[in-house]
Amino acid sequence: MARYLVRLIDSLDEYFITGIFPVLDATQAAIGGVAFDPEYGAALRDTEVGQKVAIMLADVANSVTVASGMLHAGRTGEAGTAATGKPVRGAPPLAVRQ
Repeated sequence: MARYLVRLIDSLDEYFITGIFPVLDATQAAIGGVAFDPEYGAALRDTEVGQKVAIMLADVANSVTVASGMLHAGRTGEAGTAATGKPVRGAPPLAVRQ
């Protein structure tokens, strides 16, 4: 668990230099670690500290998703997802000042 948290903290510290995507990568790695490391998953699920970390990871993941979506919308003028670059069905295009 510590290596995932260190990577996330480092990416947050360097955010103004590197941008949002290293934060996204570190968050995805921390969440994805549950699938590959049963002890890590058990620690997140079965301990008080792990449960707090899981909540924090969910909060960071939500924030990063919103921020990367805003970046995409600002660049393309469309509401969509940063991961696919495609507009969300039914979402109106966003007005972008030029």
